[in-house]
Amino acid sequence: MAGNRSWAALALLTPLWLAGCAAPSRIPINAEQRLVMEPGLLAAGVTATAPQITVQGSGRTAQAQVSYGDGEGGATLPLHYRFYWYDARGLEIAPAPAPARLTLHSGERVRLTSFSRDPQARQVRLYLYD
Repeated sequence: MAGNRSWAALALLTPLWLAGCAAPSRIPINAEQRLVMEPGLLAAGVTATAPQITVQGSGRTAQAQVSYGDGEGGATLPLHYRFYWYDARGLEIAPAPAPARLTLHSGERVRLTSFSRDPQARQVRLYLYD
């Protein structure tokens, strides 16, 4: 009797388990999340644009502008940044470029650039942190 219950439970749960294995063919990068910045940088007065992608030969270049403060006080702010590249299905392209360090001076605006040689690169996200 216990064996029949086990088989019945297995028969009922198998379709549910198989349905959970179905995966979407694409994981889109939310346009609102192409730029991710830690709250501490926002509070310090850092502003940035979402990265824009341009095609260059067989690769892609992403560029974003980052600025800090209004130029008064002569303060500096060290920060780190990293670009993450994704293919058309939203899967991360490995290896991700190494994180980079930057020191911004008050009132300064810089352009951050990343290049992907992978022909599958279609989307990018910029992560700024301190």
